[in-house]
Amino acid sequence: MSEGKDTPSNKWADPKDREEASRVQRILLASNGMRGGSMPASVEKLLPHLTTAANALFRVIELATPFVSVAYAKFQQVNAFLPLDAYLVLYGLSLCFFGGYFAVSVAAMQAFQLSGWSRCKSSMVELWKDVEAVRRADTADNLRDDNADGIADVKQLSRGDLTKRKLKLFLLTVNPERLMQALSGIYMGLVGVLAALHVQFAKVVALGANIGNHLRKPAAVYVAPVLARILPKQYHQWISVIINYGCKTIACAVAWQIAQVISTVQSAIHGSLIAAHAALRLMIRYKVLDIKGPEDTLVDEAIGWVLAATGIWFQLLGSGLAGPFFPLNIVLFPLSILEWVLRWFTMY
Repeated sequence: MSEGKDTPSNKWADPKDREEASRVQRILLASNGMRGGSMPASVEKLLPHLTTAANALFRVIELATPFVSVAYAKFQQVNAFLPLDAYLVLYGLSLCFFGGYFAVSVAAMQAFQLSGWSRCKSSMVELWKDVEAVRRADTADNLRDDNADGIADVKQLSRGDLTKRKLKLFLLTVNPERLMQALSGIYMGLVGVLAALHVQFAKVVALGANIGNHLRKPAAVYVAPVLARILPKQYHQWISVIINYGCKTIACAVAWQIAQVISTVQSAIHGSLIAAHAALRLMIRYKVLDIKGPEDTLVDEAIGWVLAATGIWFQLLGSGLAGPFFPLNIVLFPLSILEWVLRWFTMY
């Protein structure tokens, strides 16, 4: 195969990618005559499991894609006439009244916006092109009737053959280079967020570890005798471990509560002023206030600080640090799960 042809070995600009593609190509050429093209026995054993997983994946994509497409189209319609300041008002109010509950999630979003959003956005746009291409190809494939018997070909295939057909369709439709670049961009953005969270909340982890170390001595004095009475003698060697990790768990919980109080005050002030400034610009834009610009009044500052005080009261005294009250706790349950997952990644 000549060097000037547009082959997979010279599509990639990165020399490492070209080297990898060339190596794979040599392996494929060398394996063409081996065992009549049959797959290894170990792979054959895994094939039923891979078939089940592939069927589940295609089913999820098939079910989710129409909903995602409709949601994206609706968002584009709303985004066409809704001004940016309206989004800022909603964002600011969310920070003001809920920022303390989701301190790590807010920090992750801000870090993502600063470090990885531009790259991830372009990656997701490129990835969506492949999703749409696969969806269109799959829709056309479901209608094919090559033997002209009036029944779609896909309805006459076994589950294994259907999986192979759909996998082949996916591999022939998707641009592998674009797919890998998109996934790499998303991955690097997420890794950057986790790194930023580790740095930002290192003090919280250090505070929890320090408190836990100081709790171990009194815990050993008062808790060890109790555990010695409760546990059978053959398990007494675990008492020290239980006390150690129990103290660290309690200390980390206390440290996160302290961090949540600080984040509550900070997010309430920051979010309320964002919402107030954006609301003032909207009122000026739509002639609700007859002033030249935001610098001609202090109304937004007054509204912002009143909102800040209300947000702090709502989060610290109104519903407490445990989280939003019913029914907000149900609505915000997915965010609560995300918050605890991010806290776990931050600590470990």
